[in-house]
Amino acid sequence: MFRAPGGTGGDNMTGPAAATATGSRKAQALAFICDFIVERGHSPAMIDIARGLKVSKQRARTLVDQLIVDGDVERLVGAQRAITVPGLARRAAIAQLRRDGFVVDEDVLAVSPATLPKDNLSLVAIIEHLPDHDDARQ
Repeated sequence: MFRAPGGTGGDNMTGPAAATATGSRKAQALAFICDFIVERGHSPAMIDIARGLKVSKQRARTLVDQLIVDGDVERLVGAQRAITVPGLARRAAIAQLRRDGFVVDEDVLAVSPATLPKDNLSLVAIIEHLPDHDDARQ
């Protein structure tokens, strides 16, 4: 199971249904949405969230609205299945790398790449072509 920020979900359970095991309803909704997107490749509809959390569709919508206000998820208004979790793909990729045995250092990931100087790069000295001594005699 993918763990949403806050570490919701049980250690032995997998899938979106596992998200309802522990934590606040809002944390459960976030974990359910993350798991659903990772497992199925698209975001859940409100009815999917409602069924997964065993709440009404209106309660699911309220939870998603709270997650939007907190900045945990984003939604395109009026679009179907348009709930996104900022940074989810990156977190899922890191989790997969760790499952595959790679060591991922979060500090290294936070380092910004080196930048070039804002001014022009230093100029390279111009080297004149000196003819070979054999060419000069001819």
